[in-house]
Amino acid sequence: MSRSRRDMPTMMRQHAQLASDIFRCMQQPRSPKQEKSYRRAVNHQCSYCGAVDTGSLRACSLCRSVRYCNRDCQTADYKSRHKEECSEFVHPPFTTAFLTEPVGDAKYARDPVFAKGSLNGVGCWVSVKGGSYARLQNLHNGLPPKSLEENMEREKMAALYPEVAGQHRIYTSCLLTLNILVQNRRKDKAPAMVFGALAHILSFAHSFEDCMKGEIPGVDKINSIVDERGEKHAILTVVDDVWDKKPRLFISHIDGINVSNQPNRPEIIDAARGIVKLDPGQFVVMQLQYRIGDGTDIRRDWSALACMQSLILPIFAPWDDKRPPDVYDRALTEYLKGKIEHLLGIRCDLKADPLEDYYGDLIYHGDRKFVESHYGKEHADALERKHNEVFEHEEEMARTFRMMGGGTLDAFVEHCKRSGLGKNMPESLKAALGREF
Repeated sequence: MSRSRRDMPTMMRQHAQLASDIFRCMQQPRSPKQEKSYRRAVNHQCSYCGAVDTGSLRACSLCRSVRYCNRDCQTADYKSRHKEECSEFVHPPFTTAFLTEPVGDAKYARDPVFAKGSLNGVGCWVSVKGGSYARLQNLHNGLPPKSLEENMEREKMAALYPEVAGQHRIYTSCLLTLNILVQNRRKDKAPAMVFGALAHILSFAHSFEDCMKGEIPGVDKINSIVDERGEKHAILTVVDDVWDKKPRLFISHIDGINVSNQPNRPEIIDAARGIVKLDPGQFVVMQLQYRIGDGTDIRRDWSALACMQSLILPIFAPWDDKRPPDVYDRALTEYLKGKIEHLLGIRCDLKADPLEDYYGDLIYHGDRKFVESHYGKEHADALERKHNEVFEHEEEMARTFRMMGGGTLDAFVEHCKRSGLGKNMPESLKAALGREF
């Protein structure tokens, strides 16, 4: 026997570390050099003439989507195009937190816009926070990505409560992570209130049945709305975490500043509910997760996005502070649970062309081509090596389980079946275990 029973905790921790490493590699595919290029383009490149200036550039105070090296460039751009583009929400604010255009030698933007909309002087742009392989995420991993210690705690909870883990399908890859930017561009200087946890996806009618497969009896109920043609559309709300029962959302940036460790900023009214107050010119970036299907037919970001007709983001603008925000939050929450007759909020309709442009290599040529074209050959090679290392370690774990006896392997396999882990287990690990899942 190459490993003893007391070595298994060590092996499990090593496996968790490997899984954590590959998860970070997939979620943060850009190199430090690329990030430096992004910051330079955002902070030092004139939007009109393209000149790079190492000094401080002028910016439009309302939209922050343009910067200029001098007053002449600012005046010329305003007259020729920016006056209309600013009021029509053509471009989001220029920030490294939400880059919607390719920078340097990159072929694709880091945060491509798939949908956008505006209402009452507030705009919203919708992208995806996906990994290198554009695979849907699961409830087992935290949002935002957790430290190794936090992931181990989540693993312990799954082991202690396998029935709960199985009921919630925590290992099933069915979560679409949207990355949205919301900005207040009101010219009357009035604030706007954003209700992130109430943002909901309106499905296409032809995707209704696929989306309804994500409904879990006793856990959540998917609502619907009937259009003027009598066709049903699913209404998908932000999914709750299985362990802390809070919405799976994360406020990452305000005005381009990372606020992941600053929940007490004055703009953040309720971090857990994604309630944010924005003055004119201010913007927030947040991530939201939705369960799309049951993990069988829809397993990639692009296939989940193809089910999405619109994202609806409830906002109040102008906001007058006459009532506490939580009053509106509770009222809208109840409305989304009942009979929905009207969609309330900014409606961001999905555009098909950007979707196919961005995911074309993945759809038609596979994983390797997609990773190379979007992140480079070096990253593709590194990711492949990391995956091989994880699979080899899983096979070693399986062999150890087989030799431990005493029903330990059977218990492990049964846990995998109950929790849903077996459905997403690599074929190499299934073969090494010698069991059917």
